[in-house]
Amino acid sequence: MVGMGIPAAMLYASSEQSPLIQEKIFAEIASGLCRILFVTPEKYIENFQFRTMLQKVYNSRGLQFVIDEAHCIVSYEGFR
Repeated sequence: MVGMGIPAAMLYASSEQSPLIQEKIFAEIASGLCRILFVTPEKYIENFQFRTMLQKVYNSRGLQFVIDEAHCIVSYEGFR
């Protein structure tokens, strides 16, 4: 998507993604530069700061997202 000029990023829970890359992506999300974010359910569930940041973005300008792997989080926090 980035190659087509669409500002997008990907975050995942794996340690293969460096903290510097993640911080850059967080900054892009917070500033509105990143329009599409692919994120693993594990990253969302395991990272309280990430969830807090998304809540702040939602409160300030709205936020829409789609969970592609909903089957992975059905057991979390009364998802149904």
